[in-house]
Amino acid sequence: MVTAREMAEKGAPEGTVIIADQQTHGRGRNGRTWESPQGGLYLSLILRPNIQASEAHKLIFLSGVAAAQALGELTKRRIEIKWPNDLIYTGRKIGGLLCEASSLGEEIKFAVLGIGINTNISHFPSEIEGTATSLLQITGNEVGNDLVADGILKEISARYEGFPHSFPELLEEWRALSNTLGRDILLDGEKVKAVDVDQEGFLIVVDKDGTRRRVVSGRIEYP
Repeated sequence: MVTAREMAEKGAPEGTVIIADQQTHGRGRNGRTWESPQGGLYLSLILRPNIQASEAHKLIFLSGVAAAQALGELTKRRIEIKWPNDLIYTGRKIGGLLCEASSLGEEIKFAVLGIGINTNISHFPSEIEGTATSLLQITGNEVGNDLVADGILKEISARYEGFPHSFPELLEEWRALSNTLGRDILLDGEKVKAVDVDQEGFLIVVDKDGTRRRVVSGRIEYP
């Protein structure tokens, strides 16, 4: 992400892709560290969408649906999305998504999509061993990172052409792949029920007292 952002600042064209097999400074949401060991796929894509700065978060839905579909095609298994930015297989994280945008006023100068996939990782650190998985662990076979990247980029390209006007249709795809909606969750430690996402992609939850509210950001865990 750091290299891609530097390249974007220097004028790298839309569609520029940077791929690594390992990261030394992987980042997740809200400045958290993203474990990026050897054997994973770490992809950054520079985009220059004609959208408002307030719409940049919608790119996470685009990349999430694209990655889930590509991995599903590759593995012949259902890959799900945990709101807003995790890729999940049978309850374990197989990948993560990040979007960083630079704006000038209300206009987006560029956005960098970061996609990290656990491809050929056979073992994880003990602290995440029970919550993470990889394509290798799922299928029993190693897979070329180029093949995975190509599949994801093709799925992104297919959806980016009509973006953001196609966002309602993209949300329907996202809902079909979500493993967050319709269940009780812990939102920043508070138990609520996730019932839907609104037209902007923000999570709609119902509190214990029946109050329905919109969530722009937050840490989600499954009890």
